[in-house]
Amino acid sequence: MEQVYKELREVQFSSDNGVFSITMSFGLYTNQQGISNQVELVSRADKLLYKAKHNGKNQAIFDCGTVIRG
Repeated sequence: MEQVYKELREVQFSSDNGVFSITMSFGLYTNQQGISNQVELVSRADKLLYKAKHNGKNQAIFDCGTVIRG
């Protein structure tokens, strides 16, 4: 995941309005508890996503507590 962040952070896009790059935030739930309800799984990942966005852009938060910042 860290390699993906590094590579995407370095990509620049050109448009008529100039050059820009992207940022990204992820919430990643690994389902170590064996939850089979898809709505619950998406809800847990969604909560992690909003936590990542709240903490600042360009990062990934895993349910195990790992944080990767871009």
